[in-house]
Amino acid sequence: MLKYLIFLLIFFKTGCVSAQSSKWTFRLKPGYGWAGTEKTIILDRETKDEFSRGFKIGSGVRAGLRLSRFLTLAMDAEWQFSQDLRIRTFDARNSADTSNDPVYTTFYRNNFKRIQLPLTLQYSPFDKSFKPYITAGIMPSFITSGRIRYTAKSSLIGEIDSGNTPADFTIPANEKLRKNFSYIAGVGLNLKKRVSFELVYQFAKPINLAAFDPGSSAINVPVYTTRANEGWVFYVLIRLL
Repeated sequence: MLKYLIFLLIFFKTGCVSAQSSKWTFRLKPGYGWAGTEKTIILDRETKDEFSRGFKIGSGVRAGLRLSRFLTLAMDAEWQFSQDLRIRTFDARNSADTSNDPVYTTFYRNNFKRIQLPLTLQYSPFDKSFKPYITAGIMPSFITSGRIRYTAKSSLIGEIDSGNTPADFTIPANEKLRKNFSYIAGVGLNLKKRVSFELVYQFAKPINLAAFDPGSSAINVPVYTTRANEGWVFYVLIRLL
């Protein structure tokens, strides 16, 4: 990833020196979107997980290089905060008399911060100020920090526990999860010379965090799953050069 960042910075520097060239553009790109997905997973007879969407916010910069009349290469560097939601339900009502059997529900908010470096190609068959386009590419990323907030409740006595815990990337099984390689695709619209809009979907696998370090690969460790890295993002792109 360091080599990729150095490569990107060289392009920025070269572009600034050659700003008079119409092939280069430089933009700011604030964004807001929806993290995660709507999904229910039945783990066993008593337990299920319900995932739901949270939100994404981010900001960054983009260097664009026009390769041809209809094709542009975009190289971005951006920071993003994302949060998805998860509800785990454990229903212990298995006896004939269920009046004293509780239902345990734990609400989770999963927060992650990451640096990402999208590299995309934009294709637009139009050559006017009103220029819709499609975009697709790859996105290396690195999670800088993560935190899980939770509230546990019982159907009989109400709230029984709450707190937050950092995502532990020092555990060997979790270290490799910090780096991610995903894909993005979407559509954009150039309304004016200095303003563009873009809606993209960030494809990413779920993050399965190990609960503890077992000290042996032979032990099957429970994992905590979050889908905060995937989702839709809407960007406003403001041209600087």
